[in-house]
Amino acid sequence: MIDLVKSLPVHITDATMRAMLTVGSAMIQMEMIFDHRLDEKRLARAADLLLDAEPVVGCRMVERGWRMRWMRLPEAERAKAYAELDAFTYEQFKLVEIDAFDEGPRVLVRLFRDKDGDRVLVKFDHHIGDAGGLKQVVETLAKLYRSLEGKPDFYPVPNLDGDRGVGQLFRVLPISSWPTILLEYLRFARKSLVPAQQFPLADGNDGPVGYVVRHFDLHRIRAMQEYGRRHKATLNDVFVTAFLRTIRHISEWDGARELRATMTVDLRRYLPGERTGGPCNLSGFEMPSLGKEPGETFDDTLAKVASQLTERKENWPGVPVYMLAPTMGWLPIKLQTKLFGFVVRDGIRKGTTPPALTNMGPIAKERVLFDEAPRYAYLLPPIGRPPAFISGLSGYEGAMSFCIGTRLPGLSPELAERIAERMDAELPGEGGVTRE
Repeated sequence: MIDLVKSLPVHITDATMRAMLTVGSAMIQMEMIFDHRLDEKRLARAADLLLDAEPVVGCRMVERGWRMRWMRLPEAERAKAYAELDAFTYEQFKLVEIDAFDEGPRVLVRLFRDKDGDRVLVKFDHHIGDAGGLKQVVETLAKLYRSLEGKPDFYPVPNLDGDRGVGQLFRVLPISSWPTILLEYLRFARKSLVPAQQFPLADGNDGPVGYVVRHFDLHRIRAMQEYGRRHKATLNDVFVTAFLRTIRHISEWDGARELRATMTVDLRRYLPGERTGGPCNLSGFEMPSLGKEPGETFDDTLAKVASQLTERKENWPGVPVYMLAPTMGWLPIKLQTKLFGFVVRDGIRKGTTPPALTNMGPIAKERVLFDEAPRYAYLLPPIGRPPAFISGLSGYEGAMSFCIGTRLPGLSPELAERIAERMDAELPGEGGVTRE
């Protein structure tokens, strides 16, 4: 067994997630639904070894003056990585929020023995990474599980040198791209100053939480894709269009504010093999906007969205917001967090932060092989803190899931259901939807 380092550096993308607690919870989750039984002993051992294979997930964030460090957990806390739960406790565990300063690992694996197979929930601390980081961690968990078959003494090589910083992005960006990226950043910043239309959320964000989920099956998604092809639009364009039209309808938009949305972009697309050196946050933001002229029909709106997002694809989408990283990099981590937190809170207070539809992307079947692949897998996004609104998309084997985190009293399950129903009504095709 390798003697692991006792602490690891906190990167700017880790630290700024502290500020994002103003917007939502610091957790992303993946649920996998299997048609077979897993070996619970192997799964428990794999969850424990994961804390060494990716050492940062076996840490807790600690403040030391103006600095922060990831400190390795004491041995007694490692046992919290895995547990087997009954149906009620499993569902309740989905709602348990996680924080970088909490005791226990940054990844928690829970097994539920359903009547027809097993369900596995992996809860991931957003301070460590985004949806792409979670997928990387689950892939490692699955590899460890497979490696332990017939080899109970197996021990992985820890990822001690993998790059988790934003520098891995800047190293692959050509210098010739910087003027364009800077110009797009200025445009993004200017757009961020304009008030955006919000969902009608009540005051307060400290009550009970929950999830509202819609699973769209393969046939429904194919209908959306075919509709998009006919209109020279992508599947993502179609979902963004439905989301913007849902904001318009549910909020009873009067034309006074811009119809705009926040969407994420996985910046791994720019890296070799689309992989980072370790689990990390490497997602940028875009804000597609219809201004005050959204068009009357879905086709009208889709044409505007597709045109806008196509133009952005040609100009380093998601990257412009990272122009702040080099300018803030010389500041103490804790000060970076405070400054970014002020910006985030100010945007929420002024209503310039629009509702979020975060496309967390597909879950590749080959990355979630636990002997056999799950029948279905999907991601649960952070639960928003009203007035901030967060929803998420993910896909698996051609199907897709749309999820909203609810929090009383600001965002009730009833309002979230109305939003989800409107999304279904706006999207092309009929049927093929399962509710949770």
